[in-house]
Amino acid sequence: MGGNDPSNQGGAGLISTPPDVNQNLADAEMAYKKNSYGEARYSVQQAMLGVELEIGNRILKSLPESVVGLPKMQRKIK
Repeated sequence: MGGNDPSNQGGAGLISTPPDVNQNLADAEMAYKKNSYGEARYSVQQAMLGVELEIGNRILKSLPESVVGLPKMQRKIK
């Protein structure tokens, strides 16, 4: 372990579609109004995950095609 080659190369366990931020915030608000704080917390967490994934995707798209002549690696998720 601890090598430079990650073991999860096929995308197993990775989220392919981010959670719907607006829907999760609406769900959190409804759960909060019903005093279901655990559900509200979960919905807020899912909304935050959606935001984080969108930020990550935008960062990846902004990276250059090559650095010092080395091309970026393209890994296809099955």
